[in-house]
Amino acid sequence: MRPAQMLAVSLVGLALLTSPEAQADPLSTEDSYYTKWLSENGVNYQGRVSLQTMIAEAHTTCAMLDQSPTPQTYQATVNRLVGGPGNFTQQEAKSTVLAAVNSYCSQHTNLLYH
Repeated sequence: MRPAQMLAVSLVGLALLTSPEAQADPLSTEDSYYTKWLSENGVNYQGRVSLQTMIAEAHTTCAMLDQSPTPQTYQATVNRLVGGPGNFTQQEAKSTVLAAVNSYCSQHTNLLYH
């Protein structure tokens, strides 16, 4: 490869590494906590849905519980994950809701044990 070509390839590589699209957004403290909870509870979402989808699902769970903090709504948050985009089992869905509540909306922890 000629020096000019090597320089061009290097510059393109550098541009890709420093472009905003190439860098992932850093996780918030809550997001990191959420992914830790998922991992510790055996929810293997990788290869099924993206982390961004999981975080969005967690925020939807909290929004549902904020609107109606009842055991029925808690169960509805679990049910909507079963067979949804991630094709979660009942246990995975419960663990996902547990992780969401513990990470993003801990004011609803009382609903986890009904």
